[in-house]
Amino acid sequence: DIGPDTAVGGSRMHLNEYQWPPSPEVLDALGRLATGREGAALLSQYATGSPPEVLTAVAGYAEVPGPDNIVLVAGSAEALRAVVDMCAQRKIMRAICGVPTYTHFAQFVRLRGLAFVEYRLDLRPDEVGRLKSLRQHAAMMAAGALVYLGNPNNPNGGLWSRGAVACLADTYPNSVFLVDEAYTEFAGVALSDAPITLDDAAARLNAASLAREAALHANIIVTRTFSKAFGLAGVRIGYALAAPNTARELRAHISPKSVTHIAMACARACLLPSALAYYGVNAQRTALERARIREYFETRGWYCVDTCANYVLLWAGADADADALVARLAARGVHIRNRTSEPSLAGFVRITAGNPDTTRALT
Repeated sequence: DIGPDTAVGGSRMHLNEYQWPPSPEVLDALGRLATGREGAALLSQYATGSPPEVLTAVAGYAEVPGPDNIVLVAGSAEALRAVVDMCAQRKIMRAICGVPTYTHFAQFVRLRGLAFVEYRLDLRPDEVGRLKSLRQHAAMMAAGALVYLGNPNNPNGGLWSRGAVACLADTYPNSVFLVDEAYTEFAGVALSDAPITLDDAAARLNAASLAREAALHANIIVTRTFSKAFGLAGVRIGYALAAPNTARELRAHISPKSVTHIAMACARACLLPSALAYYGVNAQRTALERARIREYFETRGWYCVDTCANYVLLWAGADADADALVARLAARGVHIRNRTSEPSLAGFVRITAGNPDTTRALT
């Protein structure tokens, strides 16, 4: 997806990356690792397992009972892959997924030999419509399937409610419901435009999450990441949330050496109260830039699909028009994502909302 011409430089509005400076707490953690003897030693040592203090911090932030609910992974994509592997080992060989969706999940499913069963999502999907489409596969879910739910979905948005997902899990106990929350912090902050405070930052960032349902249901797994709202894409760390027995089963599909000491130190720093407030404010600022991008195009007559994440979908016209727009912006050093080859997205591009500088470069 990145390619040689877009790997570095310019305005990176194609990969939904965080576009603000790291928090002082993260920079301080990196500085201690870089200058201390312990940090130098850790460069040559495998990280074998997850320190209790990191698991406790993640559990506290996500508002689940404790470390037994947490599986640390090298980015949430590894958790998605591990859930697919776990289901294959259980002999669950069908994955039900609304499309368009996150392309890497579909790749993991097909590589593992599961049947990829689609149902179509509207560009502005409401939950009632999504449930109606999903329940076309009720017999398959009753028999046992892996059901993928984006919360919010990439690339067209749409949130799932706690009640709806809990009802699905109770109704279809033979199925595994995989809730991908890579962008949930943006969605949580978007539920209210009140200023973020030190006292409410964690709750606001988690407001859209279904983590507590995962802790209560053996067949719900939530995956989350530090790559998007916390800006740690370069060090690769995320986590899965599940009931203790499910989390234990999932760990068998994860290498204990995959998450580095550096990644865990950065993640722990992100979860300090002052850092959470910092990242919450930046999530709000990202929402403001997303609104500016949408307004810019809509006032000029373009069709724009808003989301509660850090991106918008823009219809450029025919496929050739989307190709031309991507190329024209790339020539100016602005890189956006062409999604025209994906189901229901003919002529669409996806644009990451970043900081004021990238918005100005785009517009």
